Amino acid sequence: MSTRTAQGLSNEEAEQRIKHYGANRLNNKKQTGNLRLFFAQFKNSTAKRMIAP
Repeated sequence: MSTRTAQGLSNEEAEQRIKHYGANRLNNKKQTGNLRLFFAQFKNSTAKRMIAP
């Protein structure tokens, strides 16, 4: 990888890297809500035993 810090990448180098590595993007995941997280804890049998009288 040849990068000049003063100038950055050339357009050709940037295009080659995008083709090779793909676009620099994060996947948009749907966030889990607090209520759903709260009830998901009760799927765990250990948590059920701790709450049960």
